[in-house]
Amino acid sequence: MFLRWLARAGVCGELHIAWSTRGPGPAPLEDEQRFAAVRCLLHDRDIDPRDRFAGLLLLLYAQPLTRTAALRTRDVATTADGQITITLARGAVALPAPLGSLAHALRYQRPTGADNDSWLLPGQKAGTHITAERLRERLTRYGITSRPSRHTALLALAARLPAPILAERLGFHPARAAQWVHAAGAPTATTSPCVKRHDPANGKSRCRAALLTPRQHRSRDPTRCRSWRLGEAPAHRVAWISI
Repeated sequence: MFLRWLARAGVCGELHIAWSTRGPGPAPLEDEQRFAAVRCLLHDRDIDPRDRFAGLLLLLYAQPLTRTAALRTRDVATTADGQITITLARGAVALPAPLGSLAHALRYQRPTGADNDSWLLPGQKAGTHITAERLRERLTRYGITSRPSRHTALLALAARLPAPILAERLGFHPARAAQWVHAAGAPTATTSPCVKRHDPANGKSRCRAALLTPRQHRSRDPTRCRSWRLGEAPAHRVAWISI
């Protein structure tokens, strides 16, 4: 509408925008291929730990290589009960034992002289992290390609997780997360704004709704809402694909 107004006002001339000629992206991996790659990365100790870690984040949590390359040691932590977690976006995600052990080992394999908040995957030059392109080249040795692997992982996660949790915990845009949930054929949910209402009975404000299923949204009955606040989403709800 703004561009039409500019044209009518004579501010700019006629605009021509070419259609994108890029074809469809590569097809997702078959489940058998994905599980075989995950098993290889989990159990083959001859593979560099950095490659195993980056590949598992790609295949299980759909993390882009650019984000994995830029992780810092502070993003990996150990809870009071010994659970190893990683922070990919907002909130920590609990890692299963094989992947958690890899992350823990990388955290403490810092180069000599590195501080306590160094890169988790350091590069060849001091003070830099490994590049996403370099990670992509290393994973290609094992037949792991970035886009098909990530798309397959996204479909698997979207089939198990609500879009708001997928977006918040794993760092995806909410609209994209909703599109992947729809593509995976999972039941959709409607995110309603948290509305503060004044309750005259006790003089306090209360939150009426957070995340409602379509049926709950129609009834507007907050007592039937089984959702959780995004900031309180339990880490174990982020799916781990059993091997």
